[in-house]
Amino acid sequence: MNRSHAHAPTALTALILGGGIGGLAAALAFQQSGITALVFERAQEFREVGAGLILAGNAVKALEKFGLAEVLQTTAAPLRFSYLRAWRGNVLVAMPTQDARMRFGASTVAVHRAELQAALIQALERDSLHMNLQGIGFEQDAEGAHLRFASGETSHGDVLVGADGLHSAIRAQLVGAATPRYAGYTVWRGLTSFAMNQREEQTTFETWGAGRRFGCVPLTQGRVYWFAVANAREGEREATAEQEKRRVVELVSSCHEPAPAVVAATEAAAILRTDIYDRPVLSSWSQGRVTLVGDAAHPMTPNLGQGACQAIEDAYILAESLKNAPTITSALQRYEARRISRANAMVRRSRQQGQIAQWEHPWAVSVRDTAMRMAPPRLLRKQMEWIADNQI
Repeated sequence: MNRSHAHAPTALTALILGGGIGGLAAALAFQQSGITALVFERAQEFREVGAGLILAGNAVKALEKFGLAEVLQTTAAPLRFSYLRAWRGNVLVAMPTQDARMRFGASTVAVHRAELQAALIQALERDSLHMNLQGIGFEQDAEGAHLRFASGETSHGDVLVGADGLHSAIRAQLVGAATPRYAGYTVWRGLTSFAMNQREEQTTFETWGAGRRFGCVPLTQGRVYWFAVANAREGEREATAEQEKRRVVELVSSCHEPAPAVVAATEAAAILRTDIYDRPVLSSWSQGRVTLVGDAAHPMTPNLGQGACQAIEDAYILAESLKNAPTITSALQRYEARRISRANAMVRRSRQQGQIAQWEHPWAVSVRDTAMRMAPPRLLRKQMEWIADNQI
């Protein structure tokens, strides 16, 4: 069956492959700009993944412009402070995240990934989202772009956006298939109900040890999201969920509270383990009527907490570029020119920060922690400002 979508000559139709945060944000941004958006997702249904997201001011500002300010009020937990700690608990860096609202007009917040995804879907027009369709490739010509699915179906539109993540089929066709780059460490993530004391509410922390890390983020409804990171061989796994939990319990046993208590309170089945990857940066991610957003364009390690945020930035700038440019090709060139250097800098900086955070040698760890503790607040503020200031 050929999915051909008729539309008025003046209205654009955008095909978006991938229904993650980037693809849904792009669809909503297009909708706001008067562009018809069709999202194709390979999964049969969205499963609730027990993971949280920190949305810095750059993403919050964009989501508010997409009309989600009210939704964020109810689903997002505001974060007033962020701490970087040494493994035993002493504070290396204290960052008052509420400063971002005063400077950039948007707060840093924490959300449940599934709840943000649901809010984006809810805001989309009916029939925008098509499930159980795996995109495998495309053709394009002067008339438009044609997306091919594994089922044999096709869909036609004016522009095609690859939002299909780390293993993007659209990217592979644009720039060639390549294996993602393993970062050298794995992450366990969990979500649980946990009573934080009043001092810890609206406060997130990340703790650095020797080849290991732990982070904790308060969400709404008395829940916390946590992650634990360890240097590990690629593909290494425990035999059962209970053994994975035991591995994390052991990993954080010498860490300061509430790390051991938070992990202990989490159901073994609710703990996800993922190896961490990125890819070398691209010098271009568009060709004719086809472009990429989010992890398809610039997959990055999670060390700056900017993966989803950068995808949301992409969505906003792409829609703005398409709305104002005379041709699709010039619009995609404009989008790329505005986004590529910033996104690529995030990839590089995130990788570098992860390498430093995962140092194992006691001497290196001691030097690192001392350097972080002695870093001038001005430098740290500058990094935070660079992340939050997206010119949206």
